[in-house]
Amino acid sequence: MELSPIDEDLIWEEVCGGQKKNRVYGKGAFFSSSIKSRTTSANSVSGRASINQNFVPDLREQIHNLNEELFQRVTQQTDERISKLLDTRLAPLEKTQKKLEKLERAIRKAKKEKLKQKR
Repeated sequence: MELSPIDEDLIWEEVCGGQKKNRVYGKGAFFSSSIKSRTTSANSVSGRASINQNFVPDLREQIHNLNEELFQRVTQQTDERISKLLDTRLAPLEKTQKKLEKLERAIRKAKKEKLKQKR
């Protein structure tokens, strides 16, 4: 069995879900204008359908797996950035909070001493 050459544009069209309003999104205006003439001649090539039937699901699975991996990486990077940002923002706030607590203790102590002096 002789394999016909792989048409990357047809694969892209299949993966993207086919034509919508005579356009295949993601390839630009040049690609969408040549769809009609290319599609009619490509459909007459024997063996194309059987090759693409196996190839397209594999591509879809690969795309799905890559999207999942990308999502996990982006989520991890986002979590790391947020954690780092919180650490840099919280450290000065914690120092300020400790200073305020120290001042509150000093004020309470001063009030107690003042009350003792009045008695």
